[in-house]
Amino acid sequence: MANEENILQHNFRNLTAERQREITSMGGKASAKARKEKRDRHKRIQELFAMAVNDPKIKENLARMGIDVTEADLETAADARVMVELLRRGDYKAWQAMKEEAYGPMDKKTAIELTGEINGININVKRYDEDGK
Repeated sequence: MANEENILQHNFRNLTAERQREITSMGGKASAKARKEKRDRHKRIQELFAMAVNDPKIKENLARMGIDVTEADLETAADARVMVELLRRGDYKAWQAMKEEAYGPMDKKTAIELTGEINGININVKRYDEDGK
């Protein structure tokens, strides 16, 4: 146990109770600061993703994919771009991550069939169990 060895090595238990409180207090404050920074970063990213798409070229591409551009936000545009790129490259790991994001974790009895046409951007997704349902 690396943490316990570290404590024993620096004789934490031999420190006065007051010094132990000071050290644990510093650790707690640093942890709270890190949690706040992480929360704020997530909030900023969510706000960015929620922004409307204003670029006419992006709107045109989304419309070609059949996405309602009046409702599309930057997250939708980013997801669509990732889907097009992973189909273009045949990137199985990216496809797997996108599939699990959309449908949740798959067990061995579940499969998904994905076909895509890059130029026409026609994407069909079918989900079925092992028995074909």
